Amino acid sequence: MLKVNLFMENRYRMKNPLFHNLEYVERKCFPKHFLKSVHIEVGLIGLTAEIAFSKEEKLKKAFEQLGFTESIKVNQTNFKMEIDPDSDSSEHKIIQSVNKPIGLLFKSQKPHKEIQIVANKVIFSDFSYKGFDDFIKIVEKIKEIIESDINSFEVSKVGLRKINSIKIEPVDSFKDACSLFNSAIFANIKSGLISPDSLKIHEEVTILEKDNLLSVLKFGFSKLETPKAYEVNFDFDLVDTEKTNFKEVIQTKLASINDTHFNLFMWAIEDKMIELMEA
Repeated sequence: MLKVNLFMENRYRMKNPLFHNLEYVERKCFPKHFLKSVHIEVGLIGLTAEIAFSKEEKLKKAFEQLGFTESIKVNQTNFKMEIDPDSDSSEHKIIQSVNKPIGLLFKSQKPHKEIQIVANKVIFSDFSYKGFDDFIKIVEKIKEIIESDINSFEVSKVGLRKINSIKIEPVDSFKDACSLFNSAIFANIKSGLISPDSLKIHEEVTILEKDNLLSVLKFGFSKLETPKAYEVNFDFDLVDTEKTNFKEVIQTKLASINDTHFNLFMWAIEDKMIELMEA
């Protein structure tokens, strides 16, 4: 009975009104992956920079125990343009910049990870991603530290962004490089419209929004300076803006969003790419 319930729960979590006929694929870890970085952003209602600064020393000690030994203030730079009163021409303008502290940044170098606590949100960035299970354990530790050292906050949104960077070499043409990916991606490159020796950078961006869900999907293809070498980037950002709490984010929402990420990636690649990742 437990197996049936878990299966039904997984099927329920996979429903996403932004995507039609997105095939469900059971999540697995490949021996090789191309994830350059993974980021989670959790919006926290009532969190301010002033609150974070007032708890700075406590937060430093707590995050040091997790290996985040570096800490600095995050600054926001504002620009202001004015007409120079001493000039006869209105074209002469002065640009003034003002740095305003908006939060705290905690870093670890090996492995490279970052935590930002800024006004209205906390952001965790993993540049040494090993897998979702390890990733969510750190998110849970961040939740415990924030609720212990600052306060419990209502969550306004949760977003999970994954950036894949895939270098392909050597290949005789960009069409050969494109053969590793779904035919719906980079269609105009494959169509023969573009001269092979003229291609530098190609980008595709799709923004989807429905109910409380938002997705930004970016597909990039570029020619590298090395002969017969190309780079493909998948930048998928999935956001849920339904109000909830941090516990619910960890227990259900992140797993659901991560499953959608995995299904999108599997949709975007062909069997040849899967074989390379499993080698």
